[in-house]
This record gives sequence, C-alpha cells and structure tokens, in this order.
Amino acid sequence: MLREEGTVLTGRRVARSATVAVFGTARIRHSFVPEGEAPLRLDAGPEAVGLHAVRTGAVIAETAVGPRRFLAGDAFAAADRTPPLALRGDVEVLSLLVPRDAFAGVETPRGGEVRVITKDNPLLAPTMDFIGRAGRAQSDEISGFTAYYFERLLQEMMIGLLVSASASTPVPQGPGTFLQAVAAITAQRADPALSPRSVARHLNLSLRQLQRAFQARSTTVEREIRRARVQHAVALLRDRSYDSLSVEQIGQYSGFAGGSSLARAMAAEGFESPARVRRTSRAH
Repeated sequence: MLREEGTVLTGRRVARSATVAVFGTARIRHSFVPEGEAPLRLDAGPEAVGLHAVRTGAVIAETAVGPRRFLAGDAFAAADRTPPLALRGDVEVLSLLVPRDAFAGVETPRGGEVRVITKDNPLLAPTMDFIGRAGRAQSDEISGFTAYYFERLLQEMMIGLLVSASASTPVPQGPGTFLQAVAAITAQRADPALSPRSVARHLNLSLRQLQRAFQARSTTVEREIRRARVQHAVALLRDRSYDSLSVEQIGQYSGFAGGSSLARAMAAEGFESPARVRRTSRAH
C-alpha cells in the first residue's frame, strides 16, 4: 500500500516531500529535500533498522570516527535514531525500514551508529533497484498475499546485504565465527538447500572448523538451522497478516519440506503444533 506522507509546494517547485510504501512490517520511504531546507531526518523509528541510499546531493553524517560524506550511489545502515545529518545540494534518499526483531542472529547497527555499505558490494545495486521499484507500486496492485512476498523479499534482501557487508572481511577464528555463521543461517533460513556445508563455504571455512565453533557453544550447525527456521515459522503463524497462508505453505516458506516437517521441528524446539500455536495467538 502506497501513501503520501507529506508534500509542500512552493510555486512550481517541490520544496520538500516524502512518500512511504508499506508492505507489512517493511516500509520504503522516498525523501526529497532541496538545498536550503531544514535538515533531513532519517530515523528508522524505535527498534527498527534503516538502509539509506543517497540518490542525489550529499549527506554528511557524524560518526564515531568523524564526519562521513555520502554521495550519490553511496549507502549506509543505521538503527533507531540517526546521528546529526548535514545536507549539500538537492538531496534525494531512498530508505528501507525493517523492525530489528527481523534480524535475529544478525549483527545490526547500534542506535546512533552508521554502518557503511560499500559500492563494491555486489548486492547493493540490485537491492536498491528492487526497493525503488517496489516503492513505486500502486496500492491497487498489491493484494494481501502479494504484500507478504514483498515484505519477505525486502527483509531477506536487507539481511543479506548486512551479512555480506560483514562477511566482506576475513572471518576471525574464535567467538566471531559462531556469530558470523548464525548471521548467515538467519539470512538463508528459508532456503531449503541450506546446510552446514553451504554455511561453511559461505564463510570460507572447512566444515570441521565450523562444527568446532558450534561445539564450543554446546550446539550444532543443524540445530541452529532448525531453530532459525522454526522461529521464522512461528512468527508467521502468530501474525494475523498471514492468515491466508496454510501451515503447509508456512512450512515451505520457512525452509521446510512442508507442514509435517515443520510440526516435527517445532516439537523438537519445544513448541506446540503449528495449528495450536496459531489458535493460541488468536485467542490472545
């Protein structure tokens, strides 16, 4: 659903504008502030993470290591409230805002921190292209079922972008290995092909190195893959926005073969059956 958040006209010139496209819990905000206007606020909101791409002009952010200048084509991630921003020229910014709880196991920026997404990240251009196209979708084109797919894609693309940005540097051996692996699992949890071996390849580790990192935490790679998928499925079962999805579909969209394998995995993680979880959430 697309709605206009605010537009001010001065003569024939747009002085300041912002539009927001809403897909479940994901929001796409397109902001324009001409030169000379008041500073732009890019706050993601309480308990939310924002991905911001500069389309025109320049945005200067105060970071922990000093001022950082973002030009057209640059992007950064920030959570909750962004640090003070200065603008140069006519500034246009495309933002994707996602609740922090969608990033379970993925390291996200702290409040006030600016996480730079470099231009050479191969996921950046296609991610921002998809966000831009989704933000221009007309409300009468988006059904509840389609909105679910948009929301899921937007969340997964942002998770993948943050994970790939973190994985662009060598993975340290030690406690960081476990956190990097959990982040990769969370980003790919809906992929039925996800396995310990694919996670090891993603992190440039041997399977044995990866297994040792998980053994040090008294768990296994397989267990964490199952846990991530179950958590995702339970969130869908409890959300009224996805009532149109059957248990079988939710199982498939969470990386399981179907409803039966989802039920077995939920039981192994200490949850009630999918149908009971859904009924209980409705009762509350």
